[in-house]
Amino acid sequence: KMLESIIPRGVSVKTFNIYRGIMDAILSSEFTDRKKEILTALAMEWIDIQLSGEELSMDEIEARLIGTFFQANGFMGVKLAQVLSSTTTIDIVPLIRQKMAVLKSEAKPIEKSVAIRVLDEVLPGGFHAHFKRLIGEPVGSASLKVAYLAERLDGTIVLVKIKRPEVVVELEDDINFLSELIAYIQPFLQAAGVHVPDNLVETVREQLMDELDFEKEKRDQEELGRVLAVRPQGRRHNMRAAQGYEVYENMVFAEEYIDGVLLTKPEQMAERGYAVGKIRTALKHELLTQLFIDGTFHLDPHAGNIIGQDNSDVVFIDNSIGRLSGKLRMPLLAFNVN
Repeated sequence: KMLESIIPRGVSVKTFNIYRGIMDAILSSEFTDRKKEILTALAMEWIDIQLSGEELSMDEIEARLIGTFFQANGFMGVKLAQVLSSTTTIDIVPLIRQKMAVLKSEAKPIEKSVAIRVLDEVLPGGFHAHFKRLIGEPVGSASLKVAYLAERLDGTIVLVKIKRPEVVVELEDDINFLSELIAYIQPFLQAAGVHVPDNLVETVREQLMDELDFEKEKRDQEELGRVLAVRPQGRRHNMRAAQGYEVYENMVFAEEYIDGVLLTKPEQMAERGYAVGKIRTALKHELLTQLFIDGTFHLDPHAGNIIGQDNSDVVFIDNSIGRLSGKLRMPLLAFNVN
């Protein structure tokens, strides 16, 4: 009854049956700890909605509860929501789709002492054979990894990405749980006319494993760097990719520290004299060139992965790349021109 009360009032019978199927699947799961986490998270979110006094629409309530559900499912749940949000074959209310697209797992930063311990175990000769110190607090903390600035023995500053020690084990648990959950609710989804691809969980798993592959990230950085290196120099805004340095046991990745301002902070960029509008125009031309001319392109060129520098360089970071063959590029180019 408590779970049924969480389902927003006024939904169609079809939608109610999908929700009920998901709830039944959670309750029947053998993953006791995960079941408790999900039920507790949903109950707390529902109580928060009731006590907030906000005038929320049914879609807004659904979006919050669905976001909470995916978030409580860990790494895989968050990535699954992001993948589903970009899937056009599934009919999702725009507000809910938007919530799923921006969902992030609540990842607490790895404490500096833990980060140093991981580095000490992974780096040849230990932490102090490579670095003097880690600087300040993490500059980035995601569900899969954390990033610190570090000072090398020669005084140079680099960015060090550290994979969360527990991530691989937790990821496998997430995969097993979600595979069981989706298998259980598949009949409810089919009855509602919702088709979920058979390989959905495996597709999400592959994407997460790519994000955990520092060796691949370094290769992608190098390839994007070669693509950008042939651009004409002397332009107002030269484009380049952050340089990767060393990867250790696929647990630690040291790369160039880019001192500048993220494109997510246009006011700060303007204060430092950056021509934000011209940078955005130059980026549009660059990304179209990568996609239609080079066939090698940055896979995730959002504003948080682009940094402007005082020397007018524009730098791509987190450089996972995609590729398009000539056979695919030409029809796409013709379509866009027409």
